[in-house]
Amino acid sequence: MRLRDWITRRQLIVIGAVLALGTAFVLWQRYGPRAVTVTAGKGPEELVYVRSRDDIINAGAIFVPLKSSAKPIGVIWIHGWGVNFYYPTYVMIGRALAERGYACITGNTRMHDLGTIAGHRRGKRIRGGGYWGVASEEVRDLAAWIDFAEDRGFKNVVLVGHSAGWAAVRRYQAEKQDGRVVGVVLASGAVRAETRPTDPEQLAQATRLMAEGRGDDLVRDPKRSFPSFISAATFLDIANAPPEFKDFFGVQTQNPGVTRIHCPLLAFFGTKGDVGTEADLELLKSSIQRQSSRPGRVNTVMIQNADHMYVGEEAQVAETIAEWADTLVRPSLRTNTGEWQPARSIAGGFRRDLVGNPSQPGPFKYQLRIPAGARVAAHQHSTAVHVKVLSGSMFIVLGEPLESPRPQHFTAGSNFVIPAHAWHDEWWDEATILEAEGVGPVTTTFKSQ
Repeated sequence: MRLRDWITRRQLIVIGAVLALGTAFVLWQRYGPRAVTVTAGKGPEELVYVRSRDDIINAGAIFVPLKSSAKPIGVIWIHGWGVNFYYPTYVMIGRALAERGYACITGNTRMHDLGTIAGHRRGKRIRGGGYWGVASEEVRDLAAWIDFAEDRGFKNVVLVGHSAGWAAVRRYQAEKQDGRVVGVVLASGAVRAETRPTDPEQLAQATRLMAEGRGDDLVRDPKRSFPSFISAATFLDIANAPPEFKDFFGVQTQNPGVTRIHCPLLAFFGTKGDVGTEADLELLKSSIQRQSSRPGRVNTVMIQNADHMYVGEEAQVAETIAEWADTLVRPSLRTNTGEWQPARSIAGGFRRDLVGNPSQPGPFKYQLRIPAGARVAAHQHSTAVHVKVLSGSMFIVLGEPLESPRPQHFTAGSNFVIPAHAWHDEWWDEATILEAEGVGPVTTTFKSQ
């Protein structure tokens, strides 16, 4: 009897152990880290380099689709904190986008990796990376990558900012309002306001180090719960960030940075322990909706089963971006016939479409030929319009009150932006040719309507 009881107990122990191991295996498969798998691409790939205007050289890679499937928009992927352009999942996303017809550039900025020598200036080395870089200067690196894409034949690009890379993307487009950027993507970036106060002792320490010429010396990073350090220069750059970027979507403050983004916006997080959730995406949309000026369109997606780095779900990320970018391409970015047609809104004026159609989704470009003495009554557009004066000149009163006695005067060679939903009044004292571009669809509302 005792032998039988001993055998029974032993069997129960074995069964329990097997069940425990089986449960642990299932939980590991569902919630544990996934192995990174890298496979060869199907199209051409190239290591490339750019030089910013302040002489910082950054490396990257371009993944090119087969010519038969190539789309006219390029995608530029900007890395997150502490990593670089060749992180395995970035490479796989770039290859997957190329398979879907979109050339993808994964590019370093001066913030790549934890620490790096970004360059040399006046005999002194310039440190970069997450510990030493000055993030507000990344806009210069993004400008270099967009110039590179244009040199490769992509006059329109989508900027993707992953994690901390989103801060660089949003700042670039908010500051530059670059007409070549037809869409921006928040890939697991910050949505909520950064409201934590700056530690006064750390601020005093960093300020003193900078005054002593020791900006590379390290101070404790206040944003992390574990021991982590950043340079005094990096600390002060973060502490002195303008308020419109600390609360970019206007969750808590007025006049946030997003009011200066007028191209379409796509935002997504992974469902598997990412830094944001569906609730964050809803907050993003509701905050943007409150703004008087905002992106032309906002789309949000949750990437199923994806973690912060999208391990194993790179194809799903690429498909999400490609499907969204397709809406920017339609109607296709074909060159129009360019025949002059009467302009309905300008008496005696003519218009010719060069790219797309302003009334349809996607990038557009057109020219206006305007006679001397023409005037357009006060009106506004639903999206931002970038204007270049090719010949002649024009006057414009931009923003209310429209009775301003001091209009802006733009002569041949001038460039300016008419923000979305901004009332403006414009007239011409001499024959003028303008070129306008943006991302449709655009609707125009006259103040008298």
